Amino acid sequence: MKTMAQLLLALLLPLSPVRAGQEPPPLHLGELLRAALAHDGRVLAANAQLDVYRARFKEARWAWFPRLRLQGLFGGPVGERRLACNPDSDPGCTGLEVTEASKTGDFEFGKMSFALGGKLEGVLPIYTFGKIDAARRAAAAGVEAGSAGIRQARQQVALEVRRAYWAWLVASRSVEVLEDSQRKITSAEKKLLKMLDELNEEVTDRDLFKLRYYAAQLDTLLEQSRQGRAGILSALRFLTGIEQLGRGRELAWREIALPAEQPPELPRLLEQARRQRPELLMLAAGVEAGKAAVEVARARFWPDFFLAGYVQGSWSPVQDY
Repeated sequence: MKTMAQLLLALLLPLSPVRAGQEPPPLHLGELLRAALAHDGRVLAANAQLDVYRARFKEARWAWFPRLRLQGLFGGPVGERRLACNPDSDPGCTGLEVTEASKTGDFEFGKMSFALGGKLEGVLPIYTFGKIDAARRAAAAGVEAGSAGIRQARQQVALEVRRAYWAWLVASRSVEVLEDSQRKITSAEKKLLKMLDELNEEVTDRDLFKLRYYAAQLDTLLEQSRQGRAGILSALRFLTGIEQLGRGRELAWREIALPAEQPPELPRLLEQARRQRPELLMLAAGVEAGKAAVEVARARFWPDFFLAGYVQGSWSPVQDY
């Protein structure tokens, strides 16, 4: 009963926040990959390019629908222009006679006003000898190429992040081994100096020279390993956009071990690469788009049949017609 109460209490209590000053948890490889894929400019550019291809595909898909264009006009000042008679009330009025002021242009500036106008045009394609269908196929191939481009960018970023992470593990392990060797050499040097001070015949100054020579070589390798590890962290900061990496935000350690499973055979790898590599998919989409472009160019030798029309008009409050 006491155990059940403790379990319910643990479920009901909210998660305790990270205290101020407490170190954040280390970053694993999966977190680095997610951050890099959301930050890297190559992936963002590939997504933007795919949006362009999708917009072109929508434009080609709706090409059969009529295209409408509306033009509006607002202008002024417009002078008064009135009819001399009303055709609705006067049967003898032709509706074309205007007042004397309208004929002579003797306008009153106090009666100046504005004019509104507009024009609506429409075009409906009927038959284009395959232009629209070929354009739609080319646009669809562009969408496939854009999708493959995103996969290519994501794979490239993931490869670079994984390579940098495993290189950091190797460099960190090398630093640990070299630091341990440095401590052992320092301890051995102290013992050797003590034996020389005691005039031990088993050691000579030549042994001390060799030991210090190897110690200098070890210091060089250690400094190179540290610089390499720092350079790898800088590359990971660039790839992931995590500026705190290595400056308060550490990487999670992972033991380096060979995979338990054997890699697939070479023919299987080649066949899988032919079917899934984004570069080959982009090439296939490019070939399809090129064929469609040739069909569009061939169809341009033939005329386009379409229906077209327009409606236009204007209005002013100081003019009768």
